[in-house]
Amino acid sequence: MRNVEPGSGDQELLMMLLDLPNKILSHHEVDGLAQLILHDVSHDRHFGFKRASYLIDNPEFDCLRGVAGFINDECKHHHEDLWLEPHNFVHDMREAAFHNQLLQMARKSIKKGSSVGNHTEAIRNVAFDLGMINPWVYAQDLRHGNHGILIVEEGVKRLDNDDHELLAHISAIMGLCHA
Repeated sequence: MRNVEPGSGDQELLMMLLDLPNKILSHHEVDGLAQLILHDVSHDRHFGFKRASYLIDNPEFDCLRGVAGFINDECKHHHEDLWLEPHNFVHDMREAAFHNQLLQMARKSIKKGSSVGNHTEAIRNVAFDLGMINPWVYAQDLRHGNHGILIVEEGVKRLDNDDHELLAHISAIMGLCHA
């Protein structure tokens, strides 16, 4: 794990991540918590992704569906600090084309009846269909046999090993909001 110095951007990122459970508990009734988290962590002040998406794969019902989409260009559609008025997020994002494209996505399950190698390739194909170049994938087993899939595309900031570890944890946190 990285050495975090007080006042650094790394410290701000870690504090944001550590505060996510409190935000989730404080706003448990808000629709779209996974979307709020995805947008919050994706902004320039945190990971600075170009694009990110979160999907749920349910092999039992043979479906893969989009939960949230982030593209840096669509940040103008929502408030600067999403957590100040979290109830408005869904309303604010009505004009966000990439986000809504993800919400409309419905495909057959990737996990159902596929091998690990085919699963990984199928997720990469979904990412490419969403216009993502060189995506990083973080998959998480969830309750009820579901699988959460976080797919990110780096922006200006390049991800290091510590970032990948943090993103695996974020994927798990998002799964708790939407499993």
